[in-house]
Amino acid sequence: MPFACPRCQRELAPPATQGAVCASCGGRFCERSALELLLREAQGSSEPGTYERPVLHLDARVRYISCPVCQQLMNRRNFSETSGVVVDVCTAHGVWFDSGELERVLAFCASGGLARAEAAAAERAQALQRLDRLQQGFPLAAPAQSDRWLTKSDMVELLLQALFF
Repeated sequence: MPFACPRCQRELAPPATQGAVCASCGGRFCERSALELLLREAQGSSEPGTYERPVLHLDARVRYISCPVCQQLMNRRNFSETSGVVVDVCTAHGVWFDSGELERVLAFCASGGLARAEAAAAERAQALQRLDRLQQGFPLAAPAQSDRWLTKSDMVELLLQALFF
């Protein structure tokens, strides 16, 4: 079944390895499985290098677009929270990349950006778990491992870690 481009309503070319492409605007829709494969290939493609995060030019006229598969509005997200590439995501079907966005995302992954973002997310999760333990009145470490309770400065440091990492 052919799908229409959510930007210009023209028919998308049949899906290839890098998704279904719109010949008119250059956008492409990648189903989840195809995108996972592309990201894995990009991560292993070269030595981690530098990635220059694009400057986001936010337009006051943000337009949410519909998924080409289910016609539901997609969510706009900064890919991997740190790439600077805002993509449109349908959690059930895939991701819409406007012209040039897929190439920037793949460059981000090839530079090691995805691995760095995952490590930062794991650090944030650990900091939030420590903060949660503090809020519940538990020491950061079990009494057998440490006899000290956290000070106010320890709590502030944990809160800052949770907010900014």
